[in-house]
Amino acid sequence: MRTRDAVLFLFVDLGADPVIVNPWGFNALYMATDTPELLDRLLTYPGVDVNRHCGERQETAIHLAAVIGSVQATQTLMSAGALINARTSFNENALWLAIWKGHTEVAVIKLTASIYCIETGGSGGSMNQDHELMS
Repeated sequence: MRTRDAVLFLFVDLGADPVIVNPWGFNALYMATDTPELLDRLLTYPGVDVNRHCGERQETAIHLAAVIGSVQATQTLMSAGALINARTSFNENALWLAIWKGHTEVAVIKLTASIYCIETGGSGGSMNQDHELMS
């Protein structure tokens, strides 16, 4: 475990607010997208919103997972109810970002989830929850 992760665990365990945002508008969940153990742990805290828009671009953690090409983060966030069709302030969704960055495996996960939800009468989110339909 990296030092920053251990420090964050310690702060949260001592009562620090895991949903607080930094001066640039990013929360701990968004910043933890590249660290699977930290991401998993943060998702267990009450009040942590998997779909919170962060920063100037109004991205969610699922957007960052797409940009960095993290299959594990994508699957974890989708299982937690992340809206795969959430849009940034530039009208980008996670599928578009994954394709743009060349992260084919992440894009396939997102497409599969969208197709599954459409075929089952869902609305394009994770396979566990209904969300808004991809336009």
